[in-house]
Amino acid sequence: NIAAIGQYKGTMEDIPEPVDERPLFAPVGTQRRPKRPLSAAPAPALPAAPPAPPPPVAEDTDSGWLYNAEDAEEWREPEEPTTRRWLRWPVLVGLGLLVLALAALGILLSTGNTPGSGPAASQSPSVDARSTSKPISITAVTDLDPAGDPPEENPDTAVRAIDGDPATAWRTMTYKNRPDLGGLKAGVGLVLDLGRVQQVGRVRIDLIGEPTSLSLFAARPDASQPTDVTGLDEVGSASETGPRVSLRMSQPVRTRYLVVWLTRLPPVQGGYAGQVAEIVVRS
Repeated sequence: NIAAIGQYKGTMEDIPEPVDERPLFAPVGTQRRPKRPLSAAPAPALPAAPPAPPPPVAEDTDSGWLYNAEDAEEWREPEEPTTRRWLRWPVLVGLGLLVLALAALGILLSTGNTPGSGPAASQSPSVDARSTSKPISITAVTDLDPAGDPPEENPDTAVRAIDGDPATAWRTMTYKNRPDLGGLKAGVGLVLDLGRVQQVGRVRIDLIGEPTSLSLFAARPDASQPTDVTGLDEVGSASETGPRVSLRMSQPVRTRYLVVWLTRLPPVQGGYAGQVAEIVVRS
């Protein structure tokens, strides 16, 4: 072989690659095949990258505001705290109730239904007046019938109106046809003598039968015992009432003489007659 190599006149590339006749540990008769040269496969072409988008162009966002964002933050009103918003509702409700109360008071004032306004005497005395008043003794009582002939109306039984017994009563005469004393007289009544000038605030009158209409008159402090209601001050009245009448003065009356004056009488057997069972005077 060395001699053959020395006689070969070709190039080194023309010398064939020595082939290993049999691989190591291979069975006898096995020959290695020559390796084929690996041809380099071309690399797959990658897709071209898309062109980069152009840079954004700033738009004109001018809204006409003369100040920038920082100035706007300075001018923005601070947000009201949640607690203050909750407190606003009770205040509004309180103001609404106050307006309703003032409106109701205005209606009472416009209609005159306020304490102390109304007639000179009322049939429903207040608790304060009842608790501070004191009883006034009636020293004498006489009948009053200025239009009668003679001018008297059962004078012997007049004392029954102040004897403290509601079962006994002073009774007028019996009048026919009409409850307004038969249309013959303006009224009849009783004169109460308090013994001296007193501050009168209330008068209670217990009647028998109903309905009865009456008025309460008071003489001036310097007046003598009256024989008529002319010149007296009317300090209370009750229409179609009974069997109990309670008259309260809007202002205490200074007097010695009071007159209970009946103007319409309840029906009785045979006509119309008034009956006064008890009279109580209080300061």
